[in-house]
Amino acid sequence: MQSLLNQWQLTRNPRTCPHGRPIYLSLEESALARFFRRHWVIGKSHGI
Repeated sequence: MQSLLNQWQLTRNPRTCPHGRPIYLSLEESALARFFRRHWVIGKSHGI
């Protein structure tokens, strides 16, 4: 998985498809926690 992500980041334009449409959505950890109505710290609880 990590290898695929690294390769994707090295592409000419990793933020869009060849037609220019966005292909990912960046979320802050706090926004994700609010969406799921949870309070956590990903890095500390999962060793990331």
